[in-house]
Amino acid sequence: MNEINLRIANFLKLVSMIMVIVSLLYMYAYTSENISLLNSSVDWLKGLSKSHVFYIGLALFAVFNLLMHGALNLYKSAEGYDESSILFKNAGKKATLAMRFTFLLAGINIFFTSVIIYIAMISINEVKSNTDYLSIPFIGMLVLLGFLIGLIVTLIKK
Repeated sequence: MNEINLRIANFLKLVSMIMVIVSLLYMYAYTSENISLLNSSVDWLKGLSKSHVFYIGLALFAVFNLLMHGALNLYKSAEGYDESSILFKNAGKKATLAMRFTFLLAGINIFFTSVIIYIAMISINEVKSNTDYLSIPFIGMLVLLGFLIGLIVTLIKK
């Protein structure tokens, strides 16, 4: 059962990575040249170029996912078990935690996607109130919170 769940987690991670890239491309394609983030009073946030936002978002996404993917691979390849350890108790617990960490990475990517889409929506539609599309990042935060609670429950469970 853990092997099937790990495959589902890896598939969701791949889909969420594609979602981040598609949302960045959507934001880049449909926003105006300068993106005004949250009607900020900070000068450098008022007129950010969409190419800067795109490349900074892409770089953050790539670096974060490469680091997390490397950490997951190191965790999966680590050998030896210790009954007093939380992360390396036995093979079953280690496989379950690897699956949960993969789901957490997918949740972080989904949250990142929702924030990008929120920025794109408030920039494209030039809304007067930034609360018009505030439900989009909350949905991403709920998904992330769900995966985080699953990880915490797995860590606490004996």
